[in-house]
Amino acid sequence: MLSRKIKVLVALFFVAMHSVALAQSEQKEVDPAAKALMYIPDRIADIFDIFNVGLAFGPSIGAEVAVTKYATFGAYTVNEAGFAWTGRNNPGLHKGKYWSTAIGSMRNELEDSDASMYFHRGDYQVRAQLALVLVHGYAGIDIKEIGDFIVGFAGFDPSDDDFSSYGEKQLDKDYDTILGTTPMHRLGRGFSNLIFGFWEIPQNMMDVTADQGPAAGATYGFVRGIGRFIVRETTGVWEIVTFPKGGEPIIEPEYPWMDHVEHNWDYNWN
Repeated sequence: MLSRKIKVLVALFFVAMHSVALAQSEQKEVDPAAKALMYIPDRIADIFDIFNVGLAFGPSIGAEVAVTKYATFGAYTVNEAGFAWTGRNNPGLHKGKYWSTAIGSMRNELEDSDASMYFHRGDYQVRAQLALVLVHGYAGIDIKEIGDFIVGFAGFDPSDDDFSSYGEKQLDKDYDTILGTTPMHRLGRGFSNLIFGFWEIPQNMMDVTADQGPAAGATYGFVRGIGRFIVRETTGVWEIVTFPKGGEPIIEPEYPWMDHVEHNWDYNWN
């Protein structure tokens, strides 16, 4: 009996939290329908934001560990290029010469340094990194993102990074009034790319033939068409999965074939 009452109280708590979240979402211009449709994808993305991993290559030596920015210890010097997954809103690439020493909350580092020179350091991140001769490894978890994941089940988004958010960071215009950026337009465009993406192969063969001759069209045009076909299909899947967020076309031309349109590609990943 007690167990049933607890379950009811928990359910009521989540309903109340979700209602508050929806009220907040209206103030932040978040579409409640988009929030509902992207609820599961947003929670999955929140999980990936928790874990940080990276690898860099180049002359390097040293190590550093951190339990938030207030408890850091280590020293290292590098001249490297690397990549890391550290969440959707953080820089992934870095390169260049850099050195740093840190203890507690104090850090001494290369003058004029910026985030493009080193692995991401979150204020509430538990992190370890080891630079050994030519390889620099990096791993950690972000405590703040753990909290973002947990309260996300009640509809909150303290990191302001959900796909369903239409704040200034995602779209600084009224997406319902902009041609080509509504969720339904994105969904239709996604299916078009997925179903008709194969047209990139003959289209590119014809384009290259017209510009460079039949031999180039049958070889280079064919290979370019296959490459663009794969990109078109992948983009179609992405736009279908993320259609509630709306957004500009990822690929220009917008559709696999469009009359009287230049077929020179442009990208706008969103």
